[in-house]
Amino acid sequence: MSVQLNGAGFRAGKVLRAILAQLLVIVLAAPAWSQAPAPPPPPVAPGTVPAWTVVPSSPKVLYAPNEPGDIFRLHRHYFYYYGGYWYRSKHLQGPWHPVRKLPKAIQRVPRSSFKSPPPW
Repeated sequence: MSVQLNGAGFRAGKVLRAILAQLLVIVLAAPAWSQAPAPPPPPVAPGTVPAWTVVPSSPKVLYAPNEPGDIFRLHRHYFYYYGGYWYRSKHLQGPWHPVRKLPKAIQRVPRSSFKSPPPW
């Protein structure tokens, strides 16, 4: 048994295929939209030493009020808030990698410890 599509059914099929093709392009491009931008510049100028200070509400976290960037230290990692994104590194000069899940201790840092606070 064969089914013949009339003109309207055939046009609807073409429209549906076109919509599905557009959705596929959007879905495949979405991961690129959601990624953090390129790694930021180092938060500390070479040869300078941050004056690490304990964050009162999160005593495991240290911050550097004498540096121009929002740089924090937790255990053996550095966290850098730059351009609306969080980055992490094992070394102060990088390489910096986007943070997927921020440790709770860093999340407890009050806005007063930032030069450019995050939107929390």
